[in-house]
Amino acid sequence: PNGVVNKLSDTVISKFKIYLNWCVKNNIIMVLVSPPSYKESQAYIKNYDQILNLYKEYANNKTIYFIDYSNSYLCYDKKYFYNSQHLNKTGAELFSNDVSLKIKEILNSK
Repeated sequence: PNGVVNKLSDTVISKFKIYLNWCVKNNIIMVLVSPPSYKESQAYIKNYDQILNLYKEYANNKTIYFIDYSNSYLCYDKKYFYNSQHLNKTGAELFSNDVSLKIKEILNSK
């Protein structure tokens, strides 16, 4: 009821940065996506903003992109969710269509 803090392991973060740097060095386009979750549930992850900020920090808009759905219209309506963290069929289809268009736009800009 008081929420949780998702622990961010220094080891995992370090390895992820190494991987991202390797991708950049090898001209591999990376797209990081924060999928929609029901807005009221986001407050229960006490470090939600910290996690999003990590992705934002990594994005360089050259080879690493970040698509953030944390404030998408989907997040504000229960009709798109199976539970607080998982989209139902309708929500998943809307999200999949939208994110695929955004990724296509990124790839076409290269």
